[in-house]
Amino acid sequence: MPVLTIDVDGIDDALNQIEAERRWDRHPADAIPGMGGHASFRDSEGTIVGLWETTGS
Repeated sequence: MPVLTIDVDGIDDALNQIEAERRWDRHPADAIPGMGGHASFRDSEGTIVGLWETTGS
C-alpha cells in the first residue's frame, strides 16, 4: 500500500506537534544510517502518513 510521505526539517519536532494535535497512533522515528530517518502516524481519518527527515551522508 502506498504511503503519503512528508519531508520535514525535524522528525522529533513533527512528532511532538502530531502528539499535541492528538494524533496518538504514531510510530517512533527509525534512523537509516547515511540517509535520514522516518516515522509515521495515522491521521484522523485513519490514513497512514509517513515523515522523512534527510540527514545527509
